[in-house]
Amino acid sequence: MDKFITKLKANYFFVLLSIATVVIYLLFSGNSPLYALNPWQDTNAMYTMGSVLLHGGVPYRDAFEQRGLVLYVIYAIANIFPKYIGLWLIEIIISIASMAIIYKLTGKIAQLFKANLAKNYKFVIAFIASISMIVNFSYVCGGAPEQMEFPLFCLLLLHLMTFIDSKKYSLKTATIDGVMLGLVFWLKYADIGMFVGFFIFIGGVLLFTKNFKKIIQVIGASLAGFAGVSSLVVLYFVITNSLKYMIEYYFAVNMSYGVSNSGTNKFVYVLSNIGWSMANHLIYTGLLAILFGASVFLVLGNAYLPEEKEAKSRKIQLLISLVLMFVPTAMISHLGLSHNEYYFLVFMPFVTVAWIYVFVWFDLRWDKPIDARGSIVITVVAMVLIFATTPIINHWIGEFDKAGMATPQSIFAKKMHKLEKNPTMIQYYMIDQGFFKAAKIIPNHRFFERPYIDPRIWPENVEAQKKYIEDKSISFVVISFQGEYDVSELNASSYVSPEILKNYKVVSSATHIYPGAMKTHILLHKR
Repeated sequence: MDKFITKLKANYFFVLLSIATVVIYLLFSGNSPLYALNPWQDTNAMYTMGSVLLHGGVPYRDAFEQRGLVLYVIYAIANIFPKYIGLWLIEIIISIASMAIIYKLTGKIAQLFKANLAKNYKFVIAFIASISMIVNFSYVCGGAPEQMEFPLFCLLLLHLMTFIDSKKYSLKTATIDGVMLGLVFWLKYADIGMFVGFFIFIGGVLLFTKNFKKIIQVIGASLAGFAGVSSLVVLYFVITNSLKYMIEYYFAVNMSYGVSNSGTNKFVYVLSNIGWSMANHLIYTGLLAILFGASVFLVLGNAYLPEEKEAKSRKIQLLISLVLMFVPTAMISHLGLSHNEYYFLVFMPFVTVAWIYVFVWFDLRWDKPIDARGSIVITVVAMVLIFATTPIINHWIGEFDKAGMATPQSIFAKKMHKLEKNPTMIQYYMIDQGFFKAAKIIPNHRFFERPYIDPRIWPENVEAQKKYIEDKSISFVVISFQGEYDVSELNASSYVSPEILKNYKVVSSATHIYPGAMKTHILLHKR
């Protein structure tokens, strides 16, 4: 116990920044216990899938959503806690863990540039880099796959720097990286680009040095790590007799995600989506420009800091490796031909390195090392900027959760349980809006929602929902409209099929102002 207290005292600044992290997530996260609900549809859909898994259901077979099993396991754990508190705690753990890893990464990069950074200053850099995840419009309201992957990407960067610094890549590290690749692959396989570039770089260096034996060993160790995770996932689907559903929905359907394009148009579409992401995040894109543009100056050497040939070689290796990792990250993450706001989060590890570059350069240009006092000043300034300028404020619910604050989700939940003892429902023609979670309903139909997948490419989801309605096999249907909507006009809506109005009747409606949008929800009950 004494050793633990001594360690805490030695790292008091890290403890203070961890507390600051908790406060920031308490105020800014859509999963915070301060708010009545997280309005982001993707988070609610993943929560519902986690609930399915937690209650013995099998993803893809019993309920469809296109992300990976590892993500659903995370959300199953989150479902153990009330409201969205479980996910909020997971976010905090991820952010603090990332901060600890970035602290070590900062030390490695600083050493490369011969910058003798004070301990507390490195903590400040790590804090700002880790908090950049939430003060980012692409964060939406929290819970994206890329957010869960962030500490794994940061650890991969740390392994990269260790390799560049020592020219050694142990089989133990290769196995760990293989395990991390497996976790990301089964969390959201479109995010594996960073690992692709990483292993290309490692293999290229070993090939250049003619270390063929090591190449074979690294391939074997990393594949063993990847296979270890993958075998558990595949075994789960084999035991539950649902392997075919996993293959069809996680792979085949994901491949057709978004708009149909082919040939050269497809490539151009991917590039345009990447450009769209960059254009919508100019501050972070600017940091990336610093990383890949101004960093060339650092690679070539500082005018005031004579360098040895070996040091310049390591800088060149770092720049090449980052380019090799960035390109497949950008391309693979957009291969689904879709551009969602949160996709930009996959670039945050590179933004992290850019932050480190900026602060290292700042320290090198300063007259003397930045001490504890200077670190505190920088932290306070950063906190003020975070609270004053973060665009995430646009995503706030706007109201605290006062004494059972009424939301459409809570209103409909009470209505459903009042009308039926064991209600069942689907979210018609729209992704999960949080009604399943609010009513504590476990989907008993595979297509409980309609993800953003073009029905012209994959009509099965829409057709299945129409069949549920025709058969009256579910007791409630929730329909959602953008903006304010008059329920009396439901008959004239081309969005609503005639079967719904024939087999179901309106029992409740509610209009709610969400962050940045107003929606009208309508609850229909089986006649």
